[in-house]
Amino acid sequence: MIKTVKILSIIVVFGGLLVFSAAAENGWTKEALQEMYMEYLTQEGYRPEIDEDGDIRFRVLGNNYFIIVDEKDQQFFQIYTGFWLDSLTLISKEEAHDLVNFANRRSKVAKISLSSPEDTNRIIVSITAELLVNEPQDFALILPRSLSLIANAKNIFQTQLASK
Repeated sequence: MIKTVKILSIIVVFGGLLVFSAAAENGWTKEALQEMYMEYLTQEGYRPEIDEDGDIRFRVLGNNYFIIVDEKDQQFFQIYTGFWLDSLTLISKEEAHDLVNFANRRSKVAKISLSSPEDTNRIIVSITAELLVNEPQDFALILPRSLSLIANAKNIFQTQLASK
């Protein structure tokens, strides 16, 4: 029994190494991923650019969105946007957390999180959609819906915020 478990563990470890090796060898470097995202977004009428972290920034209806470029996990697709709340004049951090929890329970895929830099009285609201794709280029199939789901989560949050 113990010998079988050890053999299975070895198979799982080597299988995982093979998968990661195959991902690195499939030609999708960070630069190739950036180029693919940039080309698609340009064709769709966005004006993307590569930011200082190597991620892709583009605007939708006045909001900055970022596609995180991760050549180490090419099946993981992440896009996010965010905005600031002034915690002194609008809402307390505790109330903001309650609103985030409410919006997250009512949202699909898109999730909201809060952070607050120590040197400011502001709250950063981040809205992220994280999905798995079979191949990196499959992002094009889910990007429009991801943007819609992020907008929906933001709308739920802001509607609740306005009712405070």
